[in-house]
Amino acid sequence: MRGHVSQPSETMKSTGKICFRLLNSLSGANDNVCISPLSIGIALQLVLCGADGNTLEELLQALDIKCAGRDALATDFHNSMQRLLAESRGVSFEGPGARVQFSVANSLWSHESAVLHPGFVDYLQRYYAAEARSMDFANPQTLSTINAWVSAKTYGKIPVILQQLDPSQILVLINCAYFKARWAAQFDMAQTIMDNFFLFGDSAVQVPMMQMSCTLPYYRDQSCEVVELAYTDKRFCMYVILPTRGTSLKHFVASFSFEQYQRSIVSLADHRGQFAMPRFKFEYGKRIKPQLMQLGISEAFTDKANFWNMLSPSQPKVPFFKIDQVVHKTFIDVNEEGTEAAAATAITMWGGSMPPPLPPFEMKVDRPFMFVIAEKDSDAILFAGSVQDPRSPGGDAA
Repeated sequence: MRGHVSQPSETMKSTGKICFRLLNSLSGANDNVCISPLSIGIALQLVLCGADGNTLEELLQALDIKCAGRDALATDFHNSMQRLLAESRGVSFEGPGARVQFSVANSLWSHESAVLHPGFVDYLQRYYAAEARSMDFANPQTLSTINAWVSAKTYGKIPVILQQLDPSQILVLINCAYFKARWAAQFDMAQTIMDNFFLFGDSAVQVPMMQMSCTLPYYRDQSCEVVELAYTDKRFCMYVILPTRGTSLKHFVASFSFEQYQRSIVSLADHRGQFAMPRFKFEYGKRIKPQLMQLGISEAFTDKANFWNMLSPSQPKVPFFKIDQVVHKTFIDVNEEGTEAAAATAITMWGGSMPPPLPPFEMKVDRPFMFVIAEKDSDAILFAGSVQDPRSPGGDAA
């Protein structure tokens, strides 16, 4: 057994809670899905800082946050991110012994006609390290500037987050997350072979299958197999979750909760065995407003939304101030050397005990599967997704 699961902060716990609920609502029968619960959760927390009344209560309930007030949540977030990023700043991916490169960035883009409450802007800068800029949303160059900021923060992996910018929009809140790391035990490229991968419906396709023979944390029950792949900084890892043969990935994701995930992780134990999984790389983009509404966030998208704390009392009166869209994009590349992943979420605001020796295992990921990239000390889920077809270059486009 791997010991107990750590007690995560409210920030990290909320991203875990929404992770599997969002995967369930996004997963289809054919498309690959990749989300960053951390990125989505942070973006929603930026909005939460300016919410009040029932709008605030809905956000807190949907994120399952139980902090005693906004200040407590902001402090929890700030401390959690300081710990999470402490070992990653300025760390290079290149060269022998390279460790994890992980970064998070937040930004606030307001229409030049909007008068934001200085307390709201200061709050985001102080607790969330958010960059704040006032721009002319009617100028086409503004859209290019926002997309260039996202591209820079994701090292070119997400070159475009917004396709258009409406001049009547007042505010754009963006979070970006980037992750790149080498495996602690790399796959030998010479051992990668073309092998069968069975798609939904059992049709077989040929994919590059990476292989290794070593000791790995492994767990199996009646519903799935789970293996942990460590990165060079062993605080970070990928969990590969393979449903039992005969179970569709969509059905499995629908029944797999955060609590089940935690139970699986705590049950991992070191086994000697054979492991094989496909190399995969894809982009994913989605407007996730409908999925957030399924989580219970509804008033924030209506004319009843209460985000007036974001605006200064001197702001000319507008009839409503609500969330227009939430755009989420990700990129992931998993190969023999390691993993590179990036995510961006944009929210536009509309104006208006030691066990005995265990038997060896053999786990071949030759059918649709899930993955989770996590930081083990905090329980933070950085990225998670489902792979229906490793050959596919991407899912929906936002």
